[in-house]
Amino acid sequence: MPFLKKTLLALASSTMLVAPLGAEEHKHVATAGDIRIVHAWARAAAAGGDTLVFMEIENKGAADRLLSAETDKAAGAEPVGITMKDGVSATTPLGPVDIGTGETVLDPGGMAIALRGLAGNLAKGEDFELMIRFEKAGTVELEVEIEAADATQHSHAGHAH
Repeated sequence: MPFLKKTLLALASSTMLVAPLGAEEHKHVATAGDIRIVHAWARAAAAGGDTLVFMEIENKGAADRLLSAETDKAAGAEPVGITMKDGVSATTPLGPVDIGTGETVLDPGGMAIALRGLAGNLAKGEDFELMIRFEKAGTVELEVEIEAADATQHSHAGHAH
C-alpha cells in the first residue's frame, strides 16, 4: 500500500507540473480553424496615443483573409503595412489581408495591427485581449503581451511552440 500511495502522489505531482505549461502555451498561441497565431505583442504606449501589435500568423489550410481587429483598449484597430524611409517608419492601412495556403506572415517584418486612440496606458509586463476576425476561420481571441516602448521583438522570440 505505501508503494501505491507514493505512485499516486508522484502522478498527481507530475500532473500539477504539466498544467501550468499548458496555460503558458495557451498564452502564446491562439487558433481558429486552420489559422494559428503565435506571440502577439505590442509596444508600451501612453493613453490617447497609438501603438502596433505584432504577431506571427500561420495558415495551415485553405487560403483565408484577415478582415478586422478590435479591442476595448483602443478606439480603433486595423491591419497596416509598415515601411521604412530614412530610418523613420510609417504605416499604411491595408484593408483585408489575404493569407495563402501554407503561408506564414511574420511581423514586424512589414505588417501589424495598428491600435489608434488608446483608452489607457499600455505598460510593459501587462497584457490585453485583441479579437481578430478571419473570413473562413472566424474570430480568434488573442492575449497580447506588452513589451518595452522601444522593443523590436517579443521577449520570448526564438523559442518554439
